[in-house]
Amino acid sequence: MTISLLVSFHNHEKLVRRVVESVLDQDCDDYEAIFIDDASTDASFRILQETLSDHDKDIHCKVKCLRNERNLGMIGTFNRMFEESSGDVCVMQCGDDLARPNRVSS
Repeated sequence: MTISLLVSFHNHEKLVRRVVESVLDQDCDDYEAIFIDDASTDASFRILQETLSDHDKDIHCKVKCLRNERNLGMIGTFNRMFEESSGDVCVMQCGDDLARPNRVSS
């Protein structure tokens, strides 16, 4: 069974790096992480891209990094993440939530 960990951001530039690192630091490898920026007006998307680039060699899961062209809101963004996911189970996470290392495995 594959897990999709779906994370949405909107103007969370101060938290993006810590949230992404918590998602990438899971205690298993069989999951996908989908990060989507909901048309933030701050530096959230740039920081998201930089953080993923910094960890490129250490990423042990499938990762997608997306950005909405316009703000879709929470429900619209969650729907887009579901469409982009390929996992058997989807685990939602907002951009101000840190994932414990066993979030996917548990």
